[in-house]
Amino acid sequence: MNQENTSLFGTLVEISPQTLVLTKQLLPKAPIFYELPHLTYIELIGDKTLEFLQGQLTCDIKLVSENAIQEGGLCNLQGRILASMYIFYWQQQYGILLRNDAVNCVQTHFSLAAKFSQVTLKQMTNLQCFGLFIPPNQENELN
Repeated sequence: MNQENTSLFGTLVEISPQTLVLTKQLLPKAPIFYELPHLTYIELIGDKTLEFLQGQLTCDIKLVSENAIQEGGLCNLQGRILASMYIFYWQQQYGILLRNDAVNCVQTHFSLAAKFSQVTLKQMTNLQCFGLFIPPNQENELN
């Protein structure tokens, strides 16, 4: 039986327990640093950014800190999710990380409410997103 889980980073398919074992055997033995070109980072600038995001997204923005991110969704008026994203607080600024194909939708939706909250959205085109994969047996070695 196929089970699919869709996330911000793609679709995970579980075909059978044997497939998962085979996949685990194919995992790299050393950490890998890789590019994530399908993601975009948008910085939000303004004194009332926390309140603005709290009113726009499905997560508790007050839980976001320099040590903790939150996954949130942007919904339309009917409650359907338009985009999912991760919310960061880094260098005294809030930011969101989302898929490239959701950027226009999010900017359009946010721009209407941002005017009233005096919040500015800035797509960080000079930044590239990267990921770090650490094999399960090496997690403790990096601490």
